[in-house]
Amino acid sequence: VWRQGRRWKQVKRYTVETTDEGTAKYFYIMDGETLEIALLPSKYLKHKIKSNLSPNTVKRYAFSLCCYMEYLAEKELEFTTVCGMGYEEQSSHFTQFLYWLKEGFHTEKKKTGDADNGTCNAYLKDVFGFYLFMAECGYVPSLRVLSYSQITARTRSLYNASIISNSVVMRWVVNLNP
Repeated sequence: VWRQGRRWKQVKRYTVETTDEGTAKYFYIMDGETLEIALLPSKYLKHKIKSNLSPNTVKRYAFSLCCYMEYLAEKELEFTTVCGMGYEEQSSHFTQFLYWLKEGFHTEKKKTGDADNGTCNAYLKDVFGFYLFMAECGYVPSLRVLSYSQITARTRSLYNASIISNSVVMRWVVNLNP
């Protein structure tokens, strides 16, 4: 926390950084507290660049993950902790993340209602894609909220799984508006 004029500002713990390697632009997430690169999210971002996704798309993933990591830090949680939660607890965790976004905590302005449902949906879809990547690589167990009943045998690729998770996201976001 630091002061700017009459206002106190919260300094973000995580930042998105870039580096160029030849013609490719790589994104990584830096932990401002430890000054270390957040390894798994950065591996995921590198995987997305190597998969020939648009740098702008990967940049959006980077900012979504960075935001989610801020949320996890605020709640004193780790990726593995979330994976170890039961279905109801995971569902509540991600619902609370959506409320956190709707309250504007993902921006410096912290203005309620700053994030529309489309933005919340995109953030959560990106986070689910990251969890699917980690599970596919064997770093963490699969999320219970993305159960195998939703991800059938013929749609287990990361791309298709993230599309299926989008329908879950839509249901959660729609429920945020009474």
